[in-house]
Amino acid sequence: MLPFVSILIPAFNEDKNISRCILSINEQNYPKERYEVIVMDNGSTDRTAQIATELGVSVIDASGLLIGGVRNAGARVAKGDILAYIDADCLAPKNWIQSGVSLLYLESDIGAVGGGCDIGPSASWVERAWVINRPYIEATYVKILATGSFFITKDTFEEVGGFNETVRAGEDTEISKEIIVNNKNLILSSAIRVIHLGYPLTLRSFYERQVWQASDYVRTRKSGLDPVFILANLFLVSLLVFLVSLFSNLKVGLTAIVIGGGIAMMLSIYRYRRASARFSFLLFFQVFILNYLYLVARAVGLIKSYKREIYNFISIN
Repeated sequence: MLPFVSILIPAFNEDKNISRCILSINEQNYPKERYEVIVMDNGSTDRTAQIATELGVSVIDASGLLIGGVRNAGARVAKGDILAYIDADCLAPKNWIQSGVSLLYLESDIGAVGGGCDIGPSASWVERAWVINRPYIEATYVKILATGSFFITKDTFEEVGGFNETVRAGEDTEISKEIIVNNKNLILSSAIRVIHLGYPLTLRSFYERQVWQASDYVRTRKSGLDPVFILANLFLVSLLVFLVSLFSNLKVGLTAIVIGGGIAMMLSIYRYRRASARFSFLLFFQVFILNYLYLVARAVGLIKSYKREIYNFISIN
């Protein structure tokens, strides 16, 4: 008999997307009697909860919780042997559940599987420059999985203690590290890749999203050797040097700007090559601009993250 799956959808003010997300789940080729759908409403002030209820899925109140707590709230009431997370602004392909279940039981030491996100056909240039062209991946071991498309057995979830409920962002990094510490592997596969409708459409929304995602970056980084974390810190130093040198030594400030640009260029080349995309000068220029803004936003978020860590240290001691 096929395992029972609980589809868990955290949502906050998603009345523009929630119906499309739920309908994509309802159209799965997995037997309908073998899965349930639960929406964890994080205090929405729009019609999110009403729309989900009208579509016949369970809705629970997860108001006032950080994202890890919202995800855990769904897991606590879930009946499934498998927990499958998808964000409310994502669309699942018809074989999403079937593929996720199959991958999860591919080997005995698999702790969780994920698929990542693609962009829709009418994506803005900001979305296209951020996601670029991701190649198809059959199945590969990774260190971190994002939770926009994420399958884990209930047993493994309970073994690692669920999601960290104290971080504002990066809960997926935290649970990924705990799964690996428990001697289980993480698998990434394009077979369960979803369409993400909620990527930032503008430079401003992209900047705000990255500041928020870096607001707990010190705690939720992959490791002390996380290359993006290191680059973000180097960029932060160059940015601070530039700001200070405006009042003292302009040459030093210009040097800091050049170094910051070099860091952004390195990150852009890395991301472009990893995507295996055919070279386009316009696309690469857009990727560079976006990565420069990404590093600026991450630097601002890092300042907030360091302030929070210092405050916590002082509070404890």
